[in-house]
Amino acid sequence: MAMTRKRALILGIVIFAVFLGWRLVRPMNIFVVSEHFERPIDTSNTSMPTEALRARTCGACHREIYAEWKTSIHSQV
Repeated sequence: MAMTRKRALILGIVIFAVFLGWRLVRPMNIFVVSEHFERPIDTSNTSMPTEALRARTCGACHREIYAEWKTSIHSQV
């Protein structure tokens, strides 16, 4: 029984060491951004009036979403 525990402990340590080695070789990239987002989209030639880009304009149709957004911190920015 003691030998089985010892083998399990050694196996666990080896698995953990392999995992750590793998994470160092291939670090997590949770903030990877596609090249498509590197440059802004040119909106200078848009036919949409500036007023159409306001939240309250969207809120005219999307009342529930606008009401929830209006109470959020994002609406204060």
